Amino acid sequence: MSAITTKSNKSRSSNSSRCTTPKPEPKTDCERRRLAIERLERQDIIINGYKRYMLQERTNNKEQSVAYYSLEEALQETLEAKEQLATAKPVKAEFVNYTTDLKDSITCYAYDS
Repeated sequence: MSAITTKSNKSRSSNSSRCTTPKPEPKTDCERRRLAIERLERQDIIINGYKRYMLQERTNNKEQSVAYYSLEEALQETLEAKEQLATAKPVKAEFVNYTTDLKDSITCYAYDS
């Protein structure tokens, strides 16, 4: 019986197969651009929310709370981040059309992720 357990332990250790996640595909410039546009849209939503809340606080309370000033600071940071994201430089990218084997070039915008 000990021979069976030794044999089964050997087979388990020699056949160890780990489940690993595959490496993600590298992002193309156009994918980065699409993701950056989505980020810009989300930032616009956040900015509008900040502005609405701050306007409501100004009209309802004569003296602003500490939360108001922290939101004002967060709004400024979000506006700066949006400006930085919106001023990315365009890059030229080449790709091969495999159906015709012709090289085409397109202009996409590169964004750091």
